[in-house]
Amino acid sequence: MKNKGKSSIIALNNPDHGLSSYIAPAKDLFVPNKKGDYLEDIRRKITPTWLLIPLVTLGMTVVGAIWTVKQPAIYQGRFQLLLDNPLTPVNKEREDTKIDYATQVQVLQSSSVLKPILKQVEAQYSDLDYSTLITGKESPLTIEQLSGTKIIEVTFTNTNPRKIEGLLDHLAQSYLNYNQKQTTVKKPAEMTFVNQQLAQLQQQISQRQQQLEKLRQEHNFLNPQQKSQELSQLLQQLQALDFETQVKRKETEAIYDLLQQKLELSPQEALAASILSESPRYQAILNELQNVEVELAKESARFLEDSPVIQGIKDKKANLLLLLEQEAQKNLGNQANTDISLQSSGVSPSSLRLSLQQQLVETESQMAVLRVRQTAINEEIQAVKAKIAEMPLLERQYTNIQRELTIATENFNRLMATSQQMQLEAASQKTVSWQLISPPEVKQMPIYSQLIQNMSVGAIFGLLLGIVMANIPIKNEQ
Repeated sequence: MKNKGKSSIIALNNPDHGLSSYIAPAKDLFVPNKKGDYLEDIRRKITPTWLLIPLVTLGMTVVGAIWTVKQPAIYQGRFQLLLDNPLTPVNKEREDTKIDYATQVQVLQSSSVLKPILKQVEAQYSDLDYSTLITGKESPLTIEQLSGTKIIEVTFTNTNPRKIEGLLDHLAQSYLNYNQKQTTVKKPAEMTFVNQQLAQLQQQISQRQQQLEKLRQEHNFLNPQQKSQELSQLLQQLQALDFETQVKRKETEAIYDLLQQKLELSPQEALAASILSESPRYQAILNELQNVEVELAKESARFLEDSPVIQGIKDKKANLLLLLEQEAQKNLGNQANTDISLQSSGVSPSSLRLSLQQQLVETESQMAVLRVRQTAINEEIQAVKAKIAEMPLLERQYTNIQRELTIATENFNRLMATSQQMQLEAASQKTVSWQLISPPEVKQMPIYSQLIQNMSVGAIFGLLLGIVMANIPIKNEQ
């Protein structure tokens, strides 16, 4: 206690607290019963020395600011893109249409997006490349989402305002083009596959339809089973007609033989007799010839063969025969012959005989017609049988083609429904075009990107320097 009157140690600056110790004489610090003088003495001792700290700190801060301002001017430009419908709150977006802004920012500043854009302006801005814009230590190009908004802001800093404006204009347009491509309805892999299958199935359906049409046209049917039934019915009808024709032909042949026996004429002779019976002159000569023959028979009973009367009658008969032959030649043409004429001269032109002759001619014609008909029927029967024989093969071909067509059509309809459903789903998905709400704009005033940093460094350095300078007088005084 007795030492207190001599001296005291005042901890003005404790080294443990970043301060220095100052030892003052007790006579200077403690004056009994004078409290005001004590405080004044402390203020007088402290103020001149420690005012250096804020002054030096302020000075170094100003030096840092001045040094920063004297650096080359740096300009900044920016534009803003709205990526979604502004009427939809950010926190109420539908889950299936919610935009991942962080991912979108990474995509926009990725090399796959930026490098093609920078390549387009490479001739104008050769010093700009992806590594210096994005991956450098101090990236001059920044892309970020404005907090709590649907807006992406793109910022670019450079010493050349024109370069900033040119690059930002190109970036803005390129990003809008990129969004246009992305928002264009793109078919996913499933839809592409479905459409490819639809095209193949459509081609298969067309081919099968053409095959069916060709098969139907070549074989003249719509349905092979129905065609088989029609051919079977036709074959039965033809066979029945063939049987009927055979029966009728046999009947006609029997009638022909009977008429030929009665008339003792061939069909040619019967035809000739029929023609001559219709000639009035021939019949007149024939009647006169018959009368001469009757007269010759009567006179032969009275006169000898060589008598003039008999010879006159015979000459008359010969003349009539000559006239008869000439008339027959005239009516029959090439069909006329002496045998027919001579035989006909002795045949009475009765109506019954003429009828039989006409019937013989008609019967012979009917026989010829029936022979032709039966030949045609037999040929048709063979053709129908051949068609019936090939119908099983045609039915198998038709069935196979029809089955393939049915399967292809069913698959096509099913895939078409799937495609339509996928299109509806794609159409229901929300696709919003980006909007350039703030066009590229370059600030007229330059910015100093490290102003605060340099001022902070200057302040810290000034504070330390001020403390050091404040301690120098104290140490000298000690």
